[in-house]
Amino acid sequence: MDAHLPLPKYHQIYLVLREQLREGRFDQGLPGELALMGQFGVARVTVRRALSQLAEE
Repeated sequence: MDAHLPLPKYHQIYLVLREQLREGRFDQGLPGELALMGQFGVARVTVRRALSQLAEE
């Protein structure tokens, strides 16, 4: 695998959300899918995949 390829969007979002969770930024819970779609400028399927990856962890 080429190390110069960019990370997929869903994985980038997953990494951001994971870090924010570790920092305790979501005391009230994670934002909804629509909010995350707007924040990251991606489709719902991308947000769902990132959230799915978080849930697996």
